[in-house]
Amino acid sequence: MEDMLRACALTYGTNREAGLPFASFRTTMDAKPVWVWRHLKLYMEENVEPLDVVSKSEKKRWRSRARLKEAQSRRRVMRMARRRELSFEKGDSVYPKVSPIRGTKRFQVRGKLAPRYVGPYKIVRRIGKVAYKPELP
Repeated sequence: MEDMLRACALTYGTNREAGLPFASFRTTMDAKPVWVWRHLKLYMEENVEPLDVVSKSEKKRWRSRARLKEAQSRRRVMRMARRRELSFEKGDSVYPKVSPIRGTKRFQVRGKLAPRYVGPYKIVRRIGKVAYKPELP
């Protein structure tokens, strides 16, 4: 404990109270707190303000959020530009898309790849705005 207080006196000059956390760490943990020295030295200096660090991190967080929203809006605009409304009438032939997770085993597997679209199927009637009843085999 005495060695620790001497080291604190050398480091901090006449201000012994600044080194007391290090001395208490030494007595309770029975180890030299090298990493604690570095960590606490940063926060014990008067020129470093923790609120300034917090405000900087908040600014970075809000900036990254704004950039993410910009990227999402650009992606949305590109997606809507490529989108087109499709409507079918009775008697049209369509190729329904098959989900790769379920339903691909029900259809023929050609080679190593499962089909993405199956069909063609004729539309018997229109059920809703985007729902149709196909003529199933």
